[in-house]
Amino acid sequence: MGATFFGNETAPSPDEIVDRRKPPICPRCHIQMWLTEFTRKESDQGSKEIRGYQCKQCGFDASTEVLVPLRPQREALLR
Repeated sequence: MGATFFGNETAPSPDEIVDRRKPPICPRCHIQMWLTEFTRKESDQGSKEIRGYQCKQCGFDASTEVLVPLRPQREALLR
């Protein structure tokens, strides 16, 4: 009997499931880190995404911040 769906698949990290971005690599173990925290803060200037990552092998923690600015009002009105 051939391999089943569950037998030949590795679990994707939660980060890849959510938005298909590649998670960072642990600087100590050199394996993909897992997304452990996701926060989005909205403001008048745009949104700020804060992501926390943890290595599932050694426990190393890291985080990233991405600022997504709003489109200018003039551009939004022309569309």
